[in-house]
Amino acid sequence: MCSSTCGPAIPRPSEEESVGSTPPDIGDRNDGPDELKEPQRTLVDTLTAACPQMTARTGFIRDFAVLLTPAHGNTELLATWIADVKATDLPHLRTFTRGLGLDRDAVNAALTRARPTGGVRRSA
Repeated sequence: MCSSTCGPAIPRPSEEESVGSTPPDIGDRNDGPDELKEPQRTLVDTLTAACPQMTARTGFIRDFAVLLTPAHGNTELLATWIADVKATDLPHLRTFTRGLGLDRDAVNAALTRARPTGGVRRSA
């Protein structure tokens, strides 16, 4: 939650402005933050502009989300992302980075290796 330095309180959005009153099917969630509908984009922009910490947090989360698509260079990008987060005053994200460090090899593997799309074989 933002500190008291983040400006005036933001009123709750109306029902029309609400960001998704019913959750979509998980299979339909291929849209990223750049594909939000106008009311959703306006709400996100309003909320993040009200608080510098929220703006920074949103940027870090978006940057991390990009890393969730496995790619060869993600290990280096993650190292940079972690260093950038540690240099901020965002305690929840710093805690998250400490958690990533508990098994960094597994995190690196998850962010760099393509996931199989076939079924899982069980051994008897």
